[in-house]
Amino acid sequence: MKKLLFLFTAIFMFVSCKKEAEQQVLYPTMKVAVKEKGEFKVLNDSLLRQEWEKELVNVQGKIQGFEVEQLTVKDTDAVATVITAYCKDGKTTVGALLKERDGYYYFNLNEAMVVCTGCIEGCKPQAVSVGRQFKLVCSTCNDCVKTEFSPNIP
Repeated sequence: MKKLLFLFTAIFMFVSCKKEAEQQVLYPTMKVAVKEKGEFKVLNDSLLRQEWEKELVNVQGKIQGFEVEQLTVKDTDAVATVITAYCKDGKTTVGALLKERDGYYYFNLNEAMVVCTGCIEGCKPQAVSVGRQFKLVCSTCNDCVKTEFSPNIP
């Protein structure tokens, strides 16, 4: 009886641990978005919300929703694709650069993700050009503060 109980417990723990591991964002391979009929559709938004909210522990609001958009890079004609998360507090946004591959958009892991917080209006990521690469900065409203974070890459 003890052996059967031990075996059942071991199997349960293995299955539980496996399910928890499956819920982790794998940034290099995660399909973030796809463009269908000219509109961006965010994929895996609940998993992404869960992961990004870990970075927002000091922010009162939780993520309200996501938007993928193509931003004109400041002082150029270039365009950068960015995913932005808007928080319920109305003054915090999280942004990351994306790159297109085979019809899907993935995280650009060469650049840090940013959290912009402080202003009720306009405190959000903006794309700038640094050499030949794009980088995210926060808009220039008076109280907007930028915090960078790197994704957890296993």
